[in-house]
Amino acid sequence: MMVMMVMMIFGDDGDDDDDDDLGGFTYSLFHIRTKSEDEAIVSKGQFKAIHEKLDQLQLASKASSSKAYLKEIVESLFEHITKVHAANAAKMNVAVSETADVCKSTTEKVDKLITKTTTFMESYRTTYNNKTASANEALRNLGAMFKTEKINLTEKVKVLDLELQQSEKQVKDLLSERVVVRSCIMDVTGLLSDIIETMDSMISITVRKDLAKKLSPVFTMLYRLQGVSPQLSDPKQGGEGGSNVEPPKVPIKSIINKEPKGKENLIEDEPIIDDDEDEELVDAELKSRKARDVELNETQRIVKEAEEKRKGR
Repeated sequence: MMVMMVMMIFGDDGDDDDDDDLGGFTYSLFHIRTKSEDEAIVSKGQFKAIHEKLDQLQLASKASSSKAYLKEIVESLFEHITKVHAANAAKMNVAVSETADVCKSTTEKVDKLITKTTTFMESYRTTYNNKTASANEALRNLGAMFKTEKINLTEKVKVLDLELQQSEKQVKDLLSERVVVRSCIMDVTGLLSDIIETMDSMISITVRKDLAKKLSPVFTMLYRLQGVSPQLSDPKQGGEGGSNVEPPKVPIKSIINKEPKGKENLIEDEPIIDDDEDEELVDAELKSRKARDVELNETQRIVKEAEEKRKGR
């Protein structure tokens, strides 16, 4: 409506006087934005064109005959343009404020995300370094423990090997002693049997019986040591039906061959049963036991030293 009024005033060809007053003034249509274009942004060129139109209107108003009416129209048009400009400026300010708020919020979120990522990476790096150091320390301790255990096991193997050698030596010594004892038992048994079964008339049946009775515990002990059951019987006169001593299964090595003496000399020079011989046997057994005790003590000492060395390490 406003456009039509302006055209009626300035763009109508019916009045020649007005054409003379306006001179060479020409008017071009000014496009006023509709409601559908309220959201559009006014450019600088459009503002410049508006100012030029206003200047032209102001110049035309000076030459017009109806200045009051033209002034009212121009003021109304200027007021409308000012309102539109103010509304557009307000919308631009709101849009700029919203954009600034969005940018600020996005920047804060990005800063928080970067801060969290940096904190996580630092924490991860610290944890990784600590765990790596702990794992390396555990591996070093494990290696040292294995090394110490290997040394201890090596020492134990050496000690056990030494104990095994000592045990084998003791077994060999015991076997040798057993062979010697059995040989001595067979020799003594043979000699005593020869003495009891002798046909010498100088030894009466009473003496032989008494001798067999006294030697019976000796035979029992000897046969028990040899692992044979004793079988003795009373001798008769002249050795007939003498003591039934079971001969040993192993051939007897007679001491007479080693020390050749007559039976009479054995009977006359040395007593058949003497306490000194028992004492000698006891002394020999004690010496053998002492030797074994010494070997056992030596083995225990070696084991103890090895354990002390292991504990010291």
